[in-house]
This record gives sequence, C-alpha cells and structure tokens, in this order.
Amino acid sequence: MLATPVSTGAICAMVAEASKSLEPFIETLREGLSRAKVVHFDETGARVRGKLWWVHGASSELLTLY
Repeated sequence: MLATPVSTGAICAMVAEASKSLEPFIETLREGLSRAKVVHFDETGARVRGKLWWVHGASSELLTLY
C-alpha cells in the first residue's frame, strides 16, 4: 500500500503466525466434518509457475476445508 518492500522472512513469519492462530478453528472444522452425515471429498489441479499442484477439499452441507 505504501510501496514499502517486505522481506521474504517477514512474510514467512506472518504466515506462520496466522497459521498458528487458525489451529483451534481448523480443529473445530475437522471435528464438524467428521460428525457430518455426508462429506464430499475432491481434488482439483492448479498450475503454479507451470507446475501442477493438487488442492484437496472436504465439504459437507455447511462446512468446507481446503
């Protein structure tokens, strides 16, 4: 926003902090999916820099985890 450069290390630290903060939510989401009557599992391809990567997902009527 202010055209200030951000180091790769700073971005990695931000992602790690956000990931840790989301752990309780992800665990609640997994528990909800494990209790759902029907869960759909899927994988879809996504290209990143010309290389194919797989995105896996699990979803119920109300919940989705990628």
